[in-house]
Amino acid sequence: MDDDRLREYLVRAYRRDVMGESVEIEMPGPEVLADVEARIKAIDRLGLGAHLANRDFASYQDRRALVALRDKLRVAQKQEATNGREPT
Repeated sequence: MDDDRLREYLVRAYRRDVMGESVEIEMPGPEVLADVEARIKAIDRLGLGAHLANRDFASYQDRRALVALRDKLRVAQKQEATNGREPT
């Protein structure tokens, strides 16, 4: 289920960012954070560095969307942790 939600997120992000379509993107929950980080590492292991965009545009675009999603999920986790703390 999480893989399907993440795949749908990437498809919609591609449609929005590359094709310029106006689509709504539902952000997956924090349970996909480990999968997001694993996918980023897998793309980085390609070792293409700055040439990634020229050689594998789909992976380049996925990585951009995944990094943005990872950052949003981390912020959401921090906010959730902060909201769950007792005031001192």
